[in-house]
Amino acid sequence: MTRLWFLVVLVGCRINFTEVTANDAAPDADGATDGRMPLAPQFVQTSSTGNGGSTTAAMSLPNDVVAGNLLLVAIDLVPGPGNTLVSVTDDKGNPYTALGPWDGNNVRHYLAWSIAQTAGPTTITSTLSAAPTIYDLRLHEYANTEQTDPIEVTAFSTGTTTAVDGARSPTITTLEPNELVFGFFTLMNGTGIAGTGFTARSTFDGDLVEDKLAPTPGPYEAVATCPGIWWNAVVAAIRGR
Repeated sequence: MTRLWFLVVLVGCRINFTEVTANDAAPDADGATDGRMPLAPQFVQTSSTGNGGSTTAAMSLPNDVVAGNLLLVAIDLVPGPGNTLVSVTDDKGNPYTALGPWDGNNVRHYLAWSIAQTAGPTTITSTLSAAPTIYDLRLHEYANTEQTDPIEVTAFSTGTTTAVDGARSPTITTLEPNELVFGFFTLMNGTGIAGTGFTARSTFDGDLVEDKLAPTPGPYEAVATCPGIWWNAVVAAIRGR
């Protein structure tokens, strides 16, 4: 695992602090790290909830979960710094891996993922170390994802521009064909708008979750239009199966 830190200064505009975390695997000649041509991850369903003022938040998806599918939770909380994600669990006993935290503009962000081992209705519960004022969860189900390590790389940035497609995550590099670029934007005031080529999956509480297929290995970024005073961007690459 390689961790790279960048400080990017744009004169007269903003300062972005960026963290990139990536696996060290090298691609084969066809672009995949294990010689295969993966199926592209497919969005299935999503649901969102908020439970500010509490240390726990629970939610279910509208339809039954399919065994083998990826469950991906995007979490944001305000005030964030100093508050810790204690656990993400569900009533099927699936183990969750937490990624983060990423902090920007007093917001703390986490991603948590699991591969569903059992089909059926599934309720997840997220627990924090303290009760924040704002506590939002967005749960997504994806089919055709890699089964043991589906999140290949993540990165985070902050900014202030309100230009069309001006909110941008750091660039990440996918290593395999048919990965999915997953973008998670939080913002102050207004509602985030999916960037060119992206599909919005959630605009709960004005924030934005979007995704886009990355058919060939290479550099990608999450892009959005974010009105308001500031924005934060989390990007992740999801590997196909």
